[in-house]
Amino acid sequence: MDSRDSERIKVYFDAVAPAFASDARYPVFLEIAEDRCDRGYFGESWTKAMAYLTAHLMEMSSRNGSESGPVTSRREGDISVTFAAGEQNDSDLYMTTFGKMYLALLNGRSPGVVLSGGCHSGMISWGHC
Repeated sequence: MDSRDSERIKVYFDAVAPAFASDARYPVFLEIAEDRCDRGYFGESWTKAMAYLTAHLMEMSSRNGSESGPVTSRREGDISVTFAAGEQNDSDLYMTTFGKMYLALLNGRSPGVVLSGGCHSGMISWGHC
């Protein structure tokens, strides 16, 4: 990342996360975010994605383990209910507003489902080919 990229990210970062604007840990978390945020995938939105992801990482770090993740069981008196805790990549992103904004950018760039390789007989009978 060049200095121009760093400056653009910092502008977005300061706007969306003013509470962390003067935090001395910013350069470290920016470097960590760069490893998780693909420039090619986000295109022109990369600087925004980097700002959101950096802010998310900083907020999660500042929580010091006070929130470990989604609730998987609940007990009320003699009744106990346990939910299956499925493993989800980047599930921590749902735990902060910054992470949710990053996901919104991520999902907005998703190409969706792409079918390649031609049609099979079932699709031809449905009139899709």
